[in-house]
Amino acid sequence: MKDRTWRSTTSSSTVALIWAVSSLIHPSVAFRSVHHHDAPISKRRKRSHDCVLLDQRTIGSAGHTYCFLAAANENAEPSGENGTKPKRASKGKSTSKSKETITKGSVEKKQARKAQSTSKVTVKKKPLSSIKVPYKKYQSKKKSSSAKLKEHKQRNNQTAVDQDAMYIQFSRVFQRHVVYHKNTDGAGNTKSTPEVLQSFEFLDEATTQYPGVRVLAPTDLPFPPPTCSISFDEDGETERKRRSARDKDECETTIAGMGLTSLCELEYPFQNVSQVPGWVPVDENFTDALGYRYDQSYEAIQTLISLVLTPTNREWVSVMNLPRHYDRLDEKRFAMRGLTSEMILTNYARVMQLFSGLLGMEINDAEFAVCNFPQICLYDSDELETMVRFLIAPLPPKDYVSVYLVADGGVGGSSVDWPRVASKGYGAGLTVKQAGEVVRVMPEVLALYYEDSLKPSISYMYNKLAMSTGPDYLQTTVATLRKILEGTTLSDTWFFSFLAYNGLTWSQIRILAAALKLLRNCILEPSWQITQQYDRVRKELKRYELDYLRQRLQIAPSDVQNMIKIHPRLSGYDACFNIKPTLNKLQQNFGLTSREMATVIQRMPPLIGMSTENIDDKVQWFMTSAGMTKEQCRSSLLKQPSLIQYSIANTLQPKLNFFTRELGVEQSLLPRIITTTPALVGYSLSENLRPKVIYLMKRCALDQYQVGVLVATSPSLLTLSIKGKIEPMLDRISLLLDVSGNVELGEIVMTAPRMLHQSISSLDGKFDLLALLLKSGEKASTILRNNPSLLQWSLKAFKERVDRYSNSDTDLLSSLQPFSNGRTKLVTHSDPKYKYNDAVIISTDSSFDAIDHICPDLSAAAKETGLSKSVIKSAIRDSACVQGIFFSSIDNLLSPGQELTVDPGAVPISIAVTSQIYPNDNKNYVRGQSRSGGVCLKVIDEGQDDYESIVEDFSNAAASSFALITNPYPASSNNILTIFPLLNASKNRCSLFSLWAALRVVETMLKKRRKGGDDREYDVKVFSDSNYALKLVQDKNRMLKLGSSFTYNKQLLTSMGMNQAYSNIDILHPLVRSYSRINGQDEPVQSQNYKIDGVSLDFFHSMEIQGNELYVLTSPLKRQAKYVAFWQTTKEL
Repeated sequence: MKDRTWRSTTSSSTVALIWAVSSLIHPSVAFRSVHHHDAPISKRRKRSHDCVLLDQRTIGSAGHTYCFLAAANENAEPSGENGTKPKRASKGKSTSKSKETITKGSVEKKQARKAQSTSKVTVKKKPLSSIKVPYKKYQSKKKSSSAKLKEHKQRNNQTAVDQDAMYIQFSRVFQRHVVYHKNTDGAGNTKSTPEVLQSFEFLDEATTQYPGVRVLAPTDLPFPPPTCSISFDEDGETERKRRSARDKDECETTIAGMGLTSLCELEYPFQNVSQVPGWVPVDENFTDALGYRYDQSYEAIQTLISLVLTPTNREWVSVMNLPRHYDRLDEKRFAMRGLTSEMILTNYARVMQLFSGLLGMEINDAEFAVCNFPQICLYDSDELETMVRFLIAPLPPKDYVSVYLVADGGVGGSSVDWPRVASKGYGAGLTVKQAGEVVRVMPEVLALYYEDSLKPSISYMYNKLAMSTGPDYLQTTVATLRKILEGTTLSDTWFFSFLAYNGLTWSQIRILAAALKLLRNCILEPSWQITQQYDRVRKELKRYELDYLRQRLQIAPSDVQNMIKIHPRLSGYDACFNIKPTLNKLQQNFGLTSREMATVIQRMPPLIGMSTENIDDKVQWFMTSAGMTKEQCRSSLLKQPSLIQYSIANTLQPKLNFFTRELGVEQSLLPRIITTTPALVGYSLSENLRPKVIYLMKRCALDQYQVGVLVATSPSLLTLSIKGKIEPMLDRISLLLDVSGNVELGEIVMTAPRMLHQSISSLDGKFDLLALLLKSGEKASTILRNNPSLLQWSLKAFKERVDRYSNSDTDLLSSLQPFSNGRTKLVTHSDPKYKYNDAVIISTDSSFDAIDHICPDLSAAAKETGLSKSVIKSAIRDSACVQGIFFSSIDNLLSPGQELTVDPGAVPISIAVTSQIYPNDNKNYVRGQSRSGGVCLKVIDEGQDDYESIVEDFSNAAASSFALITNPYPASSNNILTIFPLLNASKNRCSLFSLWAALRVVETMLKKRRKGGDDREYDVKVFSDSNYALKLVQDKNRMLKLGSSFTYNKQLLTSMGMNQAYSNIDILHPLVRSYSRINGQDEPVQSQNYKIDGVSLDFFHSMEIQGNELYVLTSPLKRQAKYVAFWQTTKEL
């Protein structure tokens, strides 16, 4: 006994099961039996029911007689000889729900009452400071009930109740943490059924909403885990192995939504098995409670098998063909729960009573269900009754809006307080006959543990259980419950189809799936999308690891599947030694709540692959090098979960140096920049941030340190696109405010940098309003030029302010002048120390597509590179390379934009393309979930004589190339709308596909015209607002080289400096093939297509469209593309 350790006993328990079943089927096999009816029944927990004798049955070859016990409570039918309920404990005695058990040969009542008085033992192994926050005001002098009510409402904005009468306990039925309140009658006696106040998915939410309330262990765990109360034997094991065993046990006994709280921190009725009333050690020196539990569990398993293998069931059970779930009856599970033979007898009787009483099942059907699902005899009877009653309870009335949102659409199930709905007497609305039939063939519907919820295979259900549904029901189920069934097993689909076949409505099925989280299981076979894209994926996923993620994060199977799509390596992680330590470290170091933790992980699943040491290093860097507080780190992580994945040496530290050294931002302002706009940390310095800084320097005549002031004032400024936002906004401001030059424009921008975040329509609206009121556009320009901060206001706020001044006696001109009071400036700027055109740009790329450094002048460049100023000056003048380094001035680097010239002899065709996705990328978006894309194409009217003919031919070519969507906007009926037909719709993939769509239509149209005898030359220009797509297609030589290849391979992409994943080669390659043919390049030998002569095709940014207002043109296109994406999503749902 003393050498026992907590160990896995799966193999030994399986042998014991086969041996036990053999002894029942073949009487000649020896069977170790125990005279259970001669032993007293221990009370297993505080909330056990009064038990009465229900039946006696002789089981086994030895002819032992077992007593079947039925529990009686207020909600059950009266039982006993006189049909009355057992008496309650009288007032003044213990209010514990452990009551007197009645069996044949029961112990004396005096001993039972004595046992009651000693049954209440509280475990306080570790202080739960995060949960037990004492209320000093409540601990002071007593207050009247009205005073407590008022105080509690003021504190928590909820119905006030006596804190001492409240407790939090986990409900395995609904997998939520429920806040209960012990009600009392007029005489002050505690009622048997507590009131459900509220429930939460996560424990920390419950303890935050109800601080200071006791947190009790689940009702089926009467003892704390051995990791809390039982010491491991140090002989024969290293410390590492003992620690691993302890960690594994803690992980395997997790409870959904517990977060950082462990089972050791909860309150238990018994500290260990030795404190159970009536427990007698084997000998005087025996103190190993775990060993005693193992002895009891072995006997309990034998008792359970002898109960469920009735003579009827033995006819179809053989030693080599055990019923399903028997392999899960291991000694460890029984020992952890402290289960004894007496408890199994009590539970079995209670299950039979529920099946026959509430569900109206015949005795043979009830025995059949229990035989196929013996774990049900291990469950807490109260929880089981709650489950059964929820199945047959009527649907809630229509005023339960949240429930009917779930019933009608299948969404929002986590926001419904299901325990409270059930406590009000409402449920799924099954008839007794329907519920009985469902439980008979599929008792897994009553599972309270994730490991018990797995349903048998479809062949088993069809052949052995005769669960027929019909193909029509299967197809309808898949189509109707698509969102619910995503990521689940085929058995779940068959089961839900079986429910519909038996008369359940789709609303009832959606309610069941939302309320009972264990009703669905994660599919263990990775989807073909994952296996085709990634090599390092297990052929069969680890079920326990997936279930642990579901419990820890409180997510659905579809969410788990989405996480594996994003991070396939997740399939190989171990829950106890990889997933749990990482999640704990993230939650501890960043101070995240459990819900925030779930949000962060779903947005960035690769975080699970980080080591705890790596997380510590990143947190240390942010708090020391960047000077951030823990709260700032938390806020940044919530906005940008990928923040802590960046390398310190390659990403984080270079960004810090860029802000402090190149832009001159003070160290104290770095925390604000990172917290406000953490996405900047992930932007490329050479290809994104530095080019934007250089553009602002040139366009606004600012030195780099003045740009640093702009960034410190409005960090999100560097997230704006040059072509898509900054350039058109500066052009519009210069036009409306009648700016004289770049210097004046720079002064305006320095005064109000946040105005660049406004839209062009907002700027126009403010200007037009002032011009209308002042009856002069010149006066409006003067006011806005003198007080540019007015442009930072929203149009609505600006109108309210102008209306207020217009209706007052104050002159409007004087009222809109700048005044001193207002927002305090975080950064003050002085006169520039350097001229912006003295700056030296350093790059290792002759094209300066990637910029390595920005120096304010020649001296700084010489110090940075170690070269002399004369050498650098000569290199700038001659565009020469010195030691692999290229130098340039801003004037040489930023030449005027490309002129869109048209060959007079060529027919111009300009096409604007755009794309949108649904749902959008935002902080609430779960990566990996299904999305749809929409594309919109428009032929721009450039005054061509045959514009109408071009539009008609373009539309006909589009109709033959894609499945088009009817345009819902009559004014834009000529625009071409189509869906994104490929997999993995994303913003970048959809934008690249929009270019391919335009080229495919153009190619089809021109081929048709060539066949019709049209030999004119064409000048085709495609305009896109996607910087990503334009970056891929900007190099014409690379496009033609890649287009000359009939197929693509990794070696070809590598030789061209292209990344296969970043390039989305499945879209880019057909795009460049069309590009090659349209530009007249010869086709490969294998190709059956042909080139088109006399055509010039180029790509441009939408900002370069001439003769049209950009926002007037592109805004409707984006709106129509969004409509297509939304239409496709709703169609799939």
